[in-house]
Amino acid sequence: MKTGILDGRSGYPELNSRAASANTCPHCNGPVRRIHRRLPERLLSLFHDVRRYRCPSESCGWRGLLGAPKASLWSSAARRPTVWAIAGVLALLLVAAFWLAYAYYERARAPEQPSAQQLQMPAAQVADTEPIGGRPLAADDPRRIGSSPLGEPLRGCVWGGAGQRPYVGTMTTALTAAQLPADIVTKMTIMRDGGAVSDRLEITSAGIHSVDYQRDFGYTVKAITMDGSICFDSKINPPSSSTGTADLYELVDAKRQRYAVMVVANGGNVAVLEMPGGR
Repeated sequence: MKTGILDGRSGYPELNSRAASANTCPHCNGPVRRIHRRLPERLLSLFHDVRRYRCPSESCGWRGLLGAPKASLWSSAARRPTVWAIAGVLALLLVAAFWLAYAYYERARAPEQPSAQQLQMPAAQVADTEPIGGRPLAADDPRRIGSSPLGEPLRGCVWGGAGQRPYVGTMTTALTAAQLPADIVTKMTIMRDGGAVSDRLEITSAGIHSVDYQRDFGYTVKAITMDGSICFDSKINPPSSSTGTADLYELVDAKRQRYAVMVVANGGNVAVLEMPGGR
């Protein structure tokens, strides 16, 4: 009876490379039948997958080991417990990532709750950048003399900056309501209509100042138009992220009295500025 040739290195029948497949006898090329492996051969399969076969032909009678048929990558991996363990860990990580992403999305979508400190603040402190209306002038205030073209004048307003409570009236109406002399009102109107701007101003949380920071008009104005009213002795209080621009018109009368008027680009508010500037 013929048996597989012994490999001198391992002592086991060699894996004949002439075989076309694991189901072909390497001696007669006839079909072979698989038989049980011995213990040493099972240990060998831990390093190289082999199977034991015999040739049923009486004229051959070959017995020996042949390499197992090559399986596909996926089917081979599916038989390994390590692969399944790694796949399970990756699946758990993927589920955890989806859960964290969903939790982050829910937190981002939920409205922000005010802090305990904010809840204890007065309303004016929580929203101190919002424009606040003033109060009527006192009955004996000299600025009540005559009728105002903008209704009952107010005082002590807080203006929230460019774009807040815009004014849609004319410059003449605004300066008349602010009680500037008639000749100054006329000259200021001519200056604006002719584009004779004295300077450019910025309105920020740092106050009203020229764009080159050479002049500072502070945080208060003598008078300012808001909506359809005029408010004296008012304060500006824009948010820190807000920046507005305005044109400045200046005149000096025969008595050396200086007048400075600001016209806001965004909102059209007309303000009579303090001279000199101060906070």
